[in-house]
Amino acid sequence: MKKSTEDNIIDAFHKGSERAFSYIYDLYKKRILFFVMQLLQDKDEAPDIVSKIFFKIWERRESFSTLSNIKAFLYISAKNACYDYLKSQKRKEIKEKDLGYYIESIAGFTDEENAEYWMYMSELAAELSKEVESLSPRASEIIKLYFFEGLSSKQISEKLNIALSTVMNAKSIALKELKTTFLKKRLLPM
Repeated sequence: MKKSTEDNIIDAFHKGSERAFSYIYDLYKKRILFFVMQLLQDKDEAPDIVSKIFFKIWERRESFSTLSNIKAFLYISAKNACYDYLKSQKRKEIKEKDLGYYIESIAGFTDEENAEYWMYMSELAAELSKEVESLSPRASEIIKLYFFEGLSSKQISEKLNIALSTVMNAKSIALKELKTTFLKKRLLPM
């Protein structure tokens, strides 16, 4: 019986293949980074925590049997690392309160609900990023500048040296395409 691609990746990962690790890293890095940034609200600390988490999966590579196991471990480790980091910080807001109360009071969620929400948002952001890449090159560039870099339509027009109406039309068409795709995939409520 022929092995699946996932089995081959896992086998290579068990044997210490840097290529297999790179594949796994590329597959999950953005999602885990987004997840950590949302929990920490600290863009400077988040990449360090993500690096440590990926180092952990490298050290424990022989214990994973599927990519799903790796994904679950990454999210659980990320959640725990964020909570540990926040606990170690003696911020004013949490000086007299425990971490669970702090997170629940900011987000209106319990620890578990907060983590689940941001895990869902990480997956949604990864899907959005993938779908933006599937747009036409011009539309993709405009959407990235508008949403990910926060430029106004006028600034995009000036940066790309195109008419403002072109930016507005491309943005409108791209947003309709993204909405349709997300509705079909049931990632947005009807």
